[in-house]
Amino acid sequence: MRLAGKTAVVTGATKGIGLGIARAYAREGARVVVNSRTGAECAALARGPGTVIHVSSITGRMPFPQRLAYCVSKAGLDMMTRVMAIEWAGRGVRVNAIAPGYVATEMIRELSDRGVLDTARLAGRTPMGRLGTPAEIGEVAVFLASDAASYMTGEVVTVDGGWAAYGFV
Repeated sequence: MRLAGKTAVVTGATKGIGLGIARAYAREGARVVVNSRTGAECAALARGPGTVIHVSSITGRMPFPQRLAYCVSKAGLDMMTRVMAIEWAGRGVRVNAIAPGYVATEMIRELSDRGVLDTARLAGRTPMGRLGTPAEIGEVAVFLASDAASYMTGEVVTVDGGWAAYGFV
């Protein structure tokens, strides 16, 4: 169990990527606190040591038409990750982010069912030929929270099946 004895706070943990992360943490032995966004917990973490993992998006690194606000907010989160990493490292707190591409979540399925997204087209555009899964994003989060990533901070890890490497088409 890679996370035995550790506590993880996961926001948005009731579905999608957040749920995948929470399940992966629990499976690896972490005590998981879900949907908790209080200032007291942030202050406790800032006293260190610990790990913060933001969930960003590939849209923070590359432009997607018709998604201006979302792209800008994720780019801001990526920079916040880097600045927090610098500011909190001295307290023993590592700060990283995961930038997923398209992941087969309930929201993506609902958008596909309504005809808003064509998941077959998205999978075909992805070099690995499929969408990611919440469990796969959870595995990256486990790695970032584990001692195996003890010298990583300020990084935004792209997990997108090769989408960003291929470029926006």
